[in-house]
Amino acid sequence: YYVYAETSNPNSPGVEFSMYRDFGDDVASVSFQYHMYGGAMGTALLQGSDDGGTTSSTLWSKSGDQGNAWYGADVSINTAGIQWLKFKYTSGSSFTGDFALDYVKVNCDYVPSPTAIPAPAPTQVPIPVPTQVPIPAPTAVPIPAPTQIPIPAPTQVPIPVPTQVPIPVPTQVPIPVPSPLPSPLPTLLPTSLCGQGQEFV
Repeated sequence: YYVYAETSNPNSPGVEFSMYRDFGDDVASVSFQYHMYGGAMGTALLQGSDDGGTTSSTLWSKSGDQGNAWYGADVSINTAGIQWLKFKYTSGSSFTGDFALDYVKVNCDYVPSPTAIPAPAPTQVPIPVPTQVPIPAPTAVPIPAPTQIPIPAPTQVPIPVPTQVPIPVPTQVPIPVPSPLPSPLPTLLPTSLCGQGQEFV
């Protein structure tokens, strides 16, 4: 559902439509949808009060033809004590100025804006000029000339002449001629005469 302001006769011109509420707590923000389409659109306001509506201030406003569409509004309230809100629409010159309001959301979690603490100007600390430390010139260290060590001449060692050892002449040893051995004379044995009945003496 939505709230609708019908501006047909006798609700135009300059007729005021309104609705309000006291929320009993500080309001932080309000969001809503609105429709303002027609050749004789009037003016829509959102007002807030911290004394129950005796005095009020305008928090949001819109006038004239906005086209055939729904639009969204988000209103932040940065003043402490606003607890009473009022939507007010004043019709235009004819019946072609109908106004509609929908989806109203009220947030009462008011948080005061932080106080800006001025930041102290930065102190400029002079930067000392760097002192140039002289770099001493390098000292040339003399390199001693190399000492030549004499190399002794090699001593020739005489090679001894080989001594010829006489080879002895082989001595011929005479081979003795073998002496012929005398053949022994055969021994004549006596013939036995036992067979003949004779005794050998």
